[in-house]
Amino acid sequence: MARQEDVVIHCVKGSCQIQKDHYKVFNDSIHGHVELHPLLVKIIDTSQFQRLRNIKQLGGGYFVFPGASHNRFEHSIGVAYLAGELVRNLKSKQPELDITPRDELCVEIAGLCHDLGHGPFSHLFDGMFIRKARPKKNWKHETASIQMFDYLVNANGLQPVMKKYGLELPKDLDFIKEMIAGAQGINAGQGQEWPYKGRPKNKSFLYEIVANKRTGIDVDKFDYFARDCHHLGIQNNFDHRRFIMLARVCEVAGKKHICVRDKEIGNVCDMFYTRISLHRRAYQHRVNKIIESMITEALLKADKHIQIEGIEGKKVTLSEAIDDMEAYTKLTDCVFEQILTSSSKGLKEAKGILQRIQSRQLYTFLGQTKAMTLTLEMMSTWKEELAIPQTDVGLQPDDFEILVITMDYGKKDKNPVNEMYFYSKNDVTKAKQIPEGQMSELRPTCFSETLIMVYCKKTDNKSVKAAKEHFVKWSENKGFQPLSALLSKSEITELVNWSLNAIDRIFSTRSLGSGEPVCPDGTFAAGYTMDSWEKWRVVCLAILSVEDIEDVYIFGTMITGYLLIGLGIALVYRKSRGSVSAVQISTKPPDMIEGVGRAVSTQTAIMNSNMENMDRAISAQNVVIDRKMGIILEKLSAFGGQRDRSEDQ
Repeated sequence: MARQEDVVIHCVKGSCQIQKDHYKVFNDSIHGHVELHPLLVKIIDTSQFQRLRNIKQLGGGYFVFPGASHNRFEHSIGVAYLAGELVRNLKSKQPELDITPRDELCVEIAGLCHDLGHGPFSHLFDGMFIRKARPKKNWKHETASIQMFDYLVNANGLQPVMKKYGLELPKDLDFIKEMIAGAQGINAGQGQEWPYKGRPKNKSFLYEIVANKRTGIDVDKFDYFARDCHHLGIQNNFDHRRFIMLARVCEVAGKKHICVRDKEIGNVCDMFYTRISLHRRAYQHRVNKIIESMITEALLKADKHIQIEGIEGKKVTLSEAIDDMEAYTKLTDCVFEQILTSSSKGLKEAKGILQRIQSRQLYTFLGQTKAMTLTLEMMSTWKEELAIPQTDVGLQPDDFEILVITMDYGKKDKNPVNEMYFYSKNDVTKAKQIPEGQMSELRPTCFSETLIMVYCKKTDNKSVKAAKEHFVKWSENKGFQPLSALLSKSEITELVNWSLNAIDRIFSTRSLGSGEPVCPDGTFAAGYTMDSWEKWRVVCLAILSVEDIEDVYIFGTMITGYLLIGLGIALVYRKSRGSVSAVQISTKPPDMIEGVGRAVSTQTAIMNSNMENMDRAISAQNVVIDRKMGIILEKLSAFGGQRDRSEDQ
């Protein structure tokens, strides 16, 4: 970052203009070289802002995705840059909006400071820890952001500097805080036609740049979509630069809103799809969620045993630090190492949990299920219902961890595109909404779902097996829709191997290496010469080599189901000819065979074809395999290339 202490300022009628060569240059990994106003640099060079260097953007995600090492610090700089880009684009296209240099500077400051209030591991702190440590406290990180902003300005004496650069205090301070967290104080939620103090109604569009409460489309999302996808190794289909370029302000019902060209509806849909994809593949990843749950549990056990010095030397706990910004400034992800390296007896339990994370002894994932409606009363008894205290396994309620995850497109169960306004090239001043009938037929029809993830704190095979079986019965009794694996990857692989070997014994007359063409180049089996059955065997096992079994579980279950049905057909077929009997197969099925039957029960209606004519069924089997094998072989490598880069539990 370049440094220039001498700044030439020209103040005209309260506005401030600065020579461009006195802006500071940052080389950002996402946006390249960005220039920031000297006042923003003054804010960056404070301890309150620098603490963001030690707060991971994705919380516990770094323990799952090795590339997710980015922090709130660089994200905040990126949002400030994009906020400036958007407001200046609107100013250049529409001079009639009367966007002043003061407006530009305030918008950039709001973008820079919007995440000042995040605690250790970002959303983990306010979304999980504070919710459990202080359940009666209605606290969000946006609340802490405006508190920390006030503290930053006062502690570093920035009021004179802000006035020097042309800001009007306290009006512009109110405007900045309103852009971060919405209308403040008595103005919030009172139903006034215009609840904001910082800017009048004719500049309502400025409140949609940093944190858009109406549509959810703002520069905060633009940056974290691009940044998170970059560090996670996930494709980002949304082009924020194009959105900024085509954005305009139009008046709707007396208020001015940011709109975009009607032809950009596809790009907007890509943005919402990127959002749900990030939640599904990263933010709500089952391993990420249990790691964050374990960190939360450790923080709760350490809460009263860690004292942080706040204002006037007062000592506060982790959960009390949110009421003292001096203490909160000292609270970052470093608390993880503080607990881990402590020799205090009071932190022994918390330390043990964090050691389990480091040694990868995580709570075991039992499965997940889906429910349509949930209430707190329903969830309050789940752990007791899952417990199996009477058996020799002895699973108690505290041995289970249950996480309820809701994923949506940003507007709960509604289509977020319905909240947007568009303009056409024929009339750039008129805003309109696009009827659903004119939207793509490929759009989703469901915009929200709630998943229930269940974990067992015990990791021994006996306990895990009993817990998995009990979880499946519990889900069925509750009427929940099963979504997850009853069996582990190794158990599925073992069963598939057993099924293949058993069928091998039955069809003992088959001939390998019968001279069929080699597999196509570019496939996983290129260079091998196999008959149809051998190809099928390799495909079955190759699919199970994909790292994230959760992504291929349905396909793996389908294969297993077909193999079991095929085994039954083969036994009946050969037995009817007196060639072999079921008892002649020496291979003993693995113990989990009964569990597999339950796991594939949802597939049986599809897989159970008419088997009245056994001869025709078996002869057709080879025809089907030969026809579909080429497709499977060609697509398998591409399928494997899309594997999740997350580490398996």
